[in-house]
Amino acid sequence: MVSGPRPTIGFRTLADLVLGVYILLYSGLAPAAESVVLQLRWLHQFQFAGYYAALERGYYAREGLNVELREAGPGRPASLDEVLHGHAQYGVGNSGLVVAYEQGKPVVALAALFQRSPNVWLTLAGNHLHTPQDLLGKRLMMTRGVENAELLVPFPSEGIRVDRLNISPSSFSVQDLIDGKTDAYNAYSTNEPYLLKLRGIPYRVIDPHDYGVDFYSDVLFTSQEELRLHPQRVAAFRRASLAGWEYALAHPAEVADLILRRYSRAKSREHLLFEAQGIQAIMHPDLIEIGHMNPVRWRRIEAAYASLGMGQTQRDLGDFLYRPPQVRDRAWLNWVVWGLALTTLLAGLIAALLRRFNGKLKREMADKEIARAALNEANQIFLNVLEGVDVALYVFDAASLLILFANGSARRQFGDMLGLSCHQTLLDRAEACAGCVPEAQTPLCEALRTPPPCAVHDFDFLHPDSGRWYHATHREVLWLDGRAVLVGAAVDVTSRKQREDEKEWLASHDTLTGLPNRYMLADRLKTTLALARRAQQMVAVLFLDLDGFKPVNDHYGHETGDELLTCLARRLEGRLRESDTLARLGGDEFVMVIPLAHAEELQEIVKRLAEDLRAPFLLNKGTVQIDGSIGIALFPRDGDTADALLRLADGAMYAVKQAGRGGYAQRVTPASPLTVTHWASM
Repeated sequence: MVSGPRPTIGFRTLADLVLGVYILLYSGLAPAAESVVLQLRWLHQFQFAGYYAALERGYYAREGLNVELREAGPGRPASLDEVLHGHAQYGVGNSGLVVAYEQGKPVVALAALFQRSPNVWLTLAGNHLHTPQDLLGKRLMMTRGVENAELLVPFPSEGIRVDRLNISPSSFSVQDLIDGKTDAYNAYSTNEPYLLKLRGIPYRVIDPHDYGVDFYSDVLFTSQEELRLHPQRVAAFRRASLAGWEYALAHPAEVADLILRRYSRAKSREHLLFEAQGIQAIMHPDLIEIGHMNPVRWRRIEAAYASLGMGQTQRDLGDFLYRPPQVRDRAWLNWVVWGLALTTLLAGLIAALLRRFNGKLKREMADKEIARAALNEANQIFLNVLEGVDVALYVFDAASLLILFANGSARRQFGDMLGLSCHQTLLDRAEACAGCVPEAQTPLCEALRTPPPCAVHDFDFLHPDSGRWYHATHREVLWLDGRAVLVGAAVDVTSRKQREDEKEWLASHDTLTGLPNRYMLADRLKTTLALARRAQQMVAVLFLDLDGFKPVNDHYGHETGDELLTCLARRLEGRLRESDTLARLGGDEFVMVIPLAHAEELQEIVKRLAEDLRAPFLLNKGTVQIDGSIGIALFPRDGDTADALLRLADGAMYAVKQAGRGGYAQRVTPASPLTVTHWASM
């Protein structure tokens, strides 16, 4: 123990302390003004509208950034080279960034603006080219390399070798397609179709997305060096850019006028608005958070490049995919900040009062009862003030983890906390966790030697009893007796979590039926196949297309058609086991993934499906009866990959259609032809 008088804390010192706490909590939120360069991947147009809006609306300026936007074009350096050579801090690229990362280039993907690639094959309607198979032997014009690789991915899946394609370098002019110099032109769905439509030329689009190719495009990226040296700047630039995109998508006409006024008049206003409409369709801002990136989807993109020989090694994507700091609502964060500041202020005030009372009583009063009464009064004032704060405030000992103080708001939300441990009350855990964050590794009892993560970081946690989510902020301070404690403030963020969960659900489910969509189907199918390999089991993939669905739409209307699809989904779901998957691909196409213990189970499953399909549907506008055609592929007999099984099942379904509909088709053995069985013969 250190002997001697302790210095008293005056109000000026306490005010400085509160100001210091506030500045500490908000440090990093206001980045210093710095000049940076964003290298675009092409000429100025609506493709980069979000960045123009961020500049015009002052989003970059608010983040303390002075941003220069540089356009690219034929003969100019690629955005990746400009960023990696230090000529620009940020760039706009495409999915090929993952190939550069595989090759050891220090690139970091910050946000995927286009959830679907706009890269398509454009053909004239009179040439009757509708599918990738139709392009075999035709003259194709495209820019080779990773920039447009998604155009080539469908060919191997359709049994066409890429090296057999007749490809010539792109002239960057759709006029060559019009003049008959090429049969198919590498175009953007958001751009060149407008030029043909303007001239009244009928055209067709062959979109790789329709063949299961799901690449990102217009990916905002930076270098690992920029992220390492300026993490706050990276977060600020990304935040302002996404805000700019949100504004641009909500005000396309205004941003089109801005482009014409300040950047380029190469396109007409109508052309820019056509581009804006196409970009809305591939960004899905109403369903998917702007800039969202799915690591599983990046893995699929990586595999697609590898199938073309453009990527060989699979690196961990941890350093490639940017993890943005959690964006918080400043309004409730202010409550947290001021709650902690108030706690710190009042704790310091009480400490000052206690020391002052102690000194005064030692000098001026001999009656211990009077001294005790004065101390009790000071404590009561302190407690009364904290009881009225509408933020859950609590204090727990860093060594024992026991709650020393909890205000009224904390007790109402977490129960009677005093004397219990923080992990019991907040997380409902019998054993101490590593700090207050499940991912943390340093126990709180080591707080004095190594500050635990919850002492210096904010984190979210779920309170099991109430089922509500909270955001907590913990700061280490010294208690009245000199021991280390953690002062915590928790704010209810359940509504924010629910919005995040809803966005995640919408990205992976069909909005009409609630079934998994094609993205979740791909993940479920791969998982099911992996488990089947381990257990040496079979898996049936059933591709279902309805017969007679179009007449229902034509006669009763699309609302009744949607009702029919929903009723069918519920009926088929009722047959599923927990291990089965039913997904809707779109329109009236469904896929079922069913693990099998024995091949004989398949006949019973098909029989039940036939009954469900052909049983009448009692809808609002009357009773409707339909039929269906089913194609079946069996793992591992027919194929051992997800893509192969889906393709074979799809082909089997079309065989049923060609044989008169209303039945199913499968191979009896790998070498045998498809056998079509109609329901009437079962």
